[in-house]
Amino acid sequence: MKGTAIVNNKCYTVKKSAYTNSAISRIKKEFGADAVFTEYPGHAEKIAKDSSGYDIIIAAGGDGTISQVVKGMNLETQALAIMPLGSGNSFGRDLGITSLTKAFEAIAKNEKVKIDLINCQFETNNEKFEKYIIATSGLGFASATVAFANCYLKMAGPFCYSLSACFKMFNQEVIPAKIQIDDSSPEEIEFTNFFINNTKHAGNTCVFPRADLRDSRLNLLFAKTNALTQYLWNISIITKTYFYYPGEKAANKLHIILHKPSLFMLDGEIFDSIKEINYSVIPKKLSLLI
Repeated sequence: MKGTAIVNNKCYTVKKSAYTNSAISRIKKEFGADAVFTEYPGHAEKIAKDSSGYDIIIAAGGDGTISQVVKGMNLETQALAIMPLGSGNSFGRDLGITSLTKAFEAIAKNEKVKIDLINCQFETNNEKFEKYIIATSGLGFASATVAFANCYLKMAGPFCYSLSACFKMFNQEVIPAKIQIDDSSPEEIEFTNFFINNTKHAGNTCVFPRADLRDSRLNLLFAKTNALTQYLWNISIITKTYFYYPGEKAANKLHIILHKPSLFMLDGEIFDSIKEINYSVIPKKLSLLI
């Protein structure tokens, strides 16, 4: 195995400790892998593109780092391993890789599985993007919660998104949009919260209990809630009782036209002034060490 680790320098700095330092050293010593640290937002994708000589790419960071690495790596010839250093780690939670110890076990086993990815195309400020979603994406309450947590609550670690949700449920915005699910007729809807997931988890909460990384489907839900109903939804998800749950749908593709520019979240990254989004599932596209 010839591998390299792409380390989110921000995650590494925040969580810097003797344990984390030894983890980077262990990657180099036990697996003969190199380690490269990101220097600016989006750098992980470029590093991955420049790493064509490696068989395995180890993404050390959160969902955003993994998403960037996946976009940059060669999905036909390279496999991915992860080291969960983020705040939410949705992807790692679905895989059962929730610690550095479990990450090293997966790398050592060197057993690969094929999982789905979600292709996402959108435009903001006249710039077009095409990205892969490895875990979660959202609009409305979902994106506002992540944006607030990223700005003000990162010091709370894995609890930052749950705390942010408590603040943001009181000032939700109704978003009008036209949506088309698969080849059905387009319909006009209004919502305050939208999630589309590849994983069960969004952050450290299990939003889609029936989702599967290998089911070749998108898992999505639209909801129109107020502070009370959003609170009930939050509690039902956190407790995994789902006593108040808007209900999810499964699809192969989704087209959204927003009637006003909105904040958009993709694997923990925030994009502003989005008006149109196209999602489609790419079955069994990513080779993953698990």
